[in-house]
Amino acid sequence: MPPMTSPTSWHFSFGVLARQSHAGKRWMHSAEAKRYTRWKEVVRCAANLAGVPPDLDPWPAVYEVSLVVKWEKRARLDTDGVLGAVIDAVFPHDRRVLVLHVDAAHENEGYDMLDVTITRRAGP
Repeated sequence: MPPMTSPTSWHFSFGVLARQSHAGKRWMHSAEAKRYTRWKEVVRCAANLAGVPPDLDPWPAVYEVSLVVKWEKRARLDTDGVLGAVIDAVFPHDRRVLVLHVDAAHENEGYDMLDVTITRRAGP
């Protein structure tokens, strides 16, 4: 692989929010688990269309994930769950995702929207 000289970024958006969920064997066969799995597939398809690679480059590459979350009719949103769900959906092995940003100051927007930007840059 050639050395990285500048950051590489990918951006995609979609209008359905989900939060990361893990609750054991009983949960794995629930309707919620099936919805979460389908949601992850949609996120990965959006990432594929944006050109996000399925696997992270090894060290020294560092990945940054930035989210802008807008939501409808919720007083509060579980932003760490949404962030975890996006990372879980996009990267099966996320060890090199070291920088995280979430802008969730958009409540009661009248619609759900998630803007995702993933940046790969040279590490330390």
